[in-house]
Amino acid sequence: MRTAIYARVSTTDQNCELQLRELREYVSRRQWEPAVEYIDAGFSGAKASRPALDRLMAAAARRDFDCVLVWKSTASAALCST
Repeated sequence: MRTAIYARVSTTDQNCELQLRELREYVSRRQWEPAVEYIDAGFSGAKASRPALDRLMAAAARRDFDCVLVWKSTASAALCST
């Protein structure tokens, strides 16, 4: 399964590495194919438009991957609301 990863932190002094590490491990344990990672650092979840999220949504429309993994459900809520 081609898998995209979406990670986001609200401020530039935060780091997505914990999210990315855990999501990469999840993909690896299931022997899924990592497709691409989309990372928004320093963007509030309240913003409807975020650069990496916008790219992810365009790639999803092209069916570049089969599923999207997010570390926290608040990030997936943003995916559903756009």
